[in-house]
Amino acid sequence: IWGEKFNIPAPTLCPEERLRRRLSWRGIYHLYRTKCAYSGKDIITFYPPNRPYKSTDQTIWWSDSAENLSCGREYDDSKTFTEQFDALLQSAYLPCLSNSYVTNVNSDYVNGTDHLNNSYLVFNAKNSDNCEYSESVYYSQDIFDSYFVRESDDCYDSVGIIRCHSSIS
Repeated sequence: IWGEKFNIPAPTLCPEERLRRRLSWRGIYHLYRTKCAYSGKDIITFYPPNRPYKSTDQTIWWSDSAENLSCGREYDDSKTFTEQFDALLQSAYLPCLSNSYVTNVNSDYVNGTDHLNNSYLVFNAKNSDNCEYSESVYYSQDIFDSYFVRESDDCYDSVGIIRCHSSIS
């Protein structure tokens, strides 16, 4: 790195296990009912209820109400980064979902989304309407039980489609 050589040990885990561990943080496909840690309101979150994280309603998290600046701390060389990062996460209010809450309408059970209307159990989607039980849907409407759909409408049980109309696999 910048002309300096470092003695970095070889990984002890196989590539598949390293990937699994990296992705384990991103559990967006499991949704749980819980109470907002800030207001007590009923919310849907992707944090399991047995975890010590303070899941917060998106409207509160995006506002100035649940202020997290006081959670900051100095780095402690006597502890691992992972220990300190976990302690920081446990002390801060975290958003209950990874959505743009302002732009989703009538789409409470979705995650990783932006500009969805009237959708249910949709993940990683953007600018779509009337979608259900689907993932990776972009600029589409009336999509049901599908994966990786782009600029399509009125499709069911479709995988990897672009600009399709009335498609059924």
